[in-house]
Amino acid sequence: MDYFCGVPDSLLKDFCAYVTSVTPKSRHVITSNEGQAIALAAGYHMATGRAGVVYLQVSTEMYTSEMHALSL
Repeated sequence: MDYFCGVPDSLLKDFCAYVTSVTPKSRHVITSNEGQAIALAAGYHMATGRAGVVYLQVSTEMYTSEMHALSL
């Protein structure tokens, strides 16, 4: 994996620090929301055929509510 994008979070600070230290700035994009990160990774894949890494934090409460809505 050589392309990273996502929304930094305090729980991911060590991961983000590592990625920042070993990845060129052009291959580590910090986004303002999760949708942008997913869109960038999808565009990277369409352009290169390679997978990118998306990092984000998901609230358990939000995830549970969305999964419940999808199951109805």
